[in-house]
Amino acid sequence: MKKKVCAGCGTVLVAVDSKGNPACPICIGISEHSGMVREVEIPDEVLKKAVCPHCKRTADQTRWNIKDLPFYEAKNNTFYCGCRGWD
Repeated sequence: MKKKVCAGCGTVLVAVDSKGNPACPICIGISEHSGMVREVEIPDEVLKKAVCPHCKRTADQTRWNIKDLPFYEAKNNTFYCGCRGWD
C-alpha cells in the first residue's frame, strides 16, 4: 500500500495548512522538510505489525483498519492506538 508521509519525520500527512497544502502537525517548525510529501510503499504485512510505542499493541490487535492507522510513522512502523486518550 502506498502512503503519503512527511519527508521531515515520516508521519502520515493528515493535516493541511490555511492554503490547503499538506502540513505535518508533528514536525512543523522543527524540520525544514515538514509537510513535504514523500510517497512510500508499505506492505500490508508490515502495517499489521505496526506497534503503539506506549502500550505495545500491534495494529492487528486493535480495532483500527490498517489503512487508517492514526499517527502512523513509516520510518519506525509505529502508530498511536488511543491508549492514553485523545486530548
